[in-house]
Amino acid sequence: MKNHIKTLKIEELFSIKDKIVLITGGGGLGLKLAEAYAVNGAKVILTHSTVKKIAQTKEIMQKKGVSLDVIAMDQTKKEEVDETVAAIAEKYGHIDALINTAGIAPWGDTDDFDTKLLHDIMEVNVIGTVYVDEAVGRSMIAWQKEHSDFNGKIVNVGSMAGVVCHSYTSMPYQASKAAVHSLTRSFATCWAKYNINVNTLSPTWMMTPMLDGSEQEYYDAVNRVHAFGRMADVDEMVGAAIYLTSDASNYVTGHQLLVDGGFSCMKPLEY
Repeated sequence: MKNHIKTLKIEELFSIKDKIVLITGGGGLGLKLAEAYAVNGAKVILTHSTVKKIAQTKEIMQKKGVSLDVIAMDQTKKEEVDETVAAIAEKYGHIDALINTAGIAPWGDTDDFDTKLLHDIMEVNVIGTVYVDEAVGRSMIAWQKEHSDFNGKIVNVGSMAGVVCHSYTSMPYQASKAAVHSLTRSFATCWAKYNINVNTLSPTWMMTPMLDGSEQEYYDAVNRVHAFGRMADVDEMVGAAIYLTSDASNYVTGHQLLVDGGFSCMKPLEY
């Protein structure tokens, strides 16, 4: 019988050293994951939607002594996504892992939205995710056909908002993340035969720049609905992401990994 796990040594089982990792979205979570993967030996390509953000990210990483590639890519434009992924595969030979963090999360009550907001959120969070998954998946399939021992890893970032609904998150955002969870399962069943694992990492609220300017009452309300009594630090998503992109998760696909500090066990947010 074939042994699908190559090692039982923890340092190798969870290793991301020398893996080619594409991370979309250079915001709070994407930036932290890019740093974590780079310092653990991965070859990281981080995408941003604007040239200005690319320059800022490069400066931040240089000050930390972190080496990675930062490139522009608008994930809502299919042709641009296809060309970018093809260029990355050509430069590095292949892509081992994709982590899709790019997305938008506008604030507002559940019923506080307009048609444009609905379309914008779906275009970035859902359609953009499909474009990137499809392009990277196609590249991984081509590589796997020539390298039978290859295991590709795709991690789409969902959200607890796509699992547990509450009034202080816009309905379009909640719906978009529920769609990400669903499309992840679809790709997982489709690509398992190519040794490609597709999973969702679903965080709870995190201390990121996205929350800048929020009222103290809001922070207090969010903290109360977590078993640990606080929202997450971005760093606390790193371990889950590494697990889902390492050999340790070779038999895990179509799964939604909740990293929520017990939020799903608590009462809904009241604010």
